[in-house]
Amino acid sequence: MAPFCECKDVDMCTFPMFRAVSSRGTTLSCNGATARGELERGPLFFGSFVLSPRPHCMRVALLTGALCLLSLAVRSQSATDTTAYPRKEWFPKNHLFAPILLDPLEAQVYGSALPYFNTTGERRINATDFDKRDRELNQGTIVPFAFGFHKPFYRVTTAPGQAHEFGLDVASYTQFQVFNDTSRLAKKPGQLVYKIINTDYRLSFWYNLRRGRNSYRIRLYHISSHLGDDYVIRYQLNYYTPNAVNYELLDFTASRDFPIGLRVYGNVGVCTRNTRERDRFNAQVGAYYRQPGSMRQRLVAGIDAKFWQQTDFKPGIHAGVGYELGRSSQNLTAMLDMYYGYRPYGQYEYQTVSWVGLGLYFNPF
Repeated sequence: MAPFCECKDVDMCTFPMFRAVSSRGTTLSCNGATARGELERGPLFFGSFVLSPRPHCMRVALLTGALCLLSLAVRSQSATDTTAYPRKEWFPKNHLFAPILLDPLEAQVYGSALPYFNTTGERRINATDFDKRDRELNQGTIVPFAFGFHKPFYRVTTAPGQAHEFGLDVASYTQFQVFNDTSRLAKKPGQLVYKIINTDYRLSFWYNLRRGRNSYRIRLYHISSHLGDDYVIRYQLNYYTPNAVNYELLDFTASRDFPIGLRVYGNVGVCTRNTRERDRFNAQVGAYYRQPGSMRQRLVAGIDAKFWQQTDFKPGIHAGVGYELGRSSQNLTAMLDMYYGYRPYGQYEYQTVSWVGLGLYFNPF
């Protein structure tokens, strides 16, 4: 038995809570160094020693016990707090409403290489008139690139599987035109060049709500479109070009997750700015499949369709199939990327385009 302390005189010791006494009345030191005689076992003993409480030791014992009980109570309360509801959290991880990967205007990081790209190169002004001056847009191909992220700021969890949060997202969408330059501005005839056509900027504030497998998003965003300097100089655009992509939009999206890995969603929105250049309404529907499980590679596939009153509700259809790599929520997705419909970016949204290529998608937060 390990001694309580190294004191040689129990009367001088303030650490032990009990005094050991032999059967012959001989006082033992704290470590039992002066023990002699035959020890008896009584109703209260420690090891082979009878324990006799002393007043000052009892006070120490009571104080120590109280501190232990207080510590246990605090730890118990702390453990309870981690599971108590509602739980409030600043800057939480992940998302209650998962980003829509195949939405061309989603706030995420992506880039596409498009071996096949086709456009009429004509910008429709209204139902019957066309502007022929931008026909050069059908040269070569484009490389769409975006940088953006979602970030929830404040989340309240009210029950298991039930929570709501506030946050924002920001994004920029840039399109490069890649073609063989044969114009007089080319440094070398037929040189392959990369020129910025357009960049759109978007800022969104949103509220997300999660109820089991159902999630909802209410979002207000501003978007504006800006032609690239390369494009303006190359085609000497010294005239006014109508730009309807400069507006604010309020929309509502509902989403449902199924156990088989399928997600379906629908969206309706209305422009809050009253302008003659922008029609008010839009809608969106889509489905996305993500292979269930915790594998490092998962099959993914989906289709997204957007309808704008601005383009007579004719759909822009974006589809893809490929693999998602990684186990965390910050996955890299590589897929065969296909699109047909009106151009999803910029003030040339009246142009009909189609493409097939490889797309890489990543959400950093």
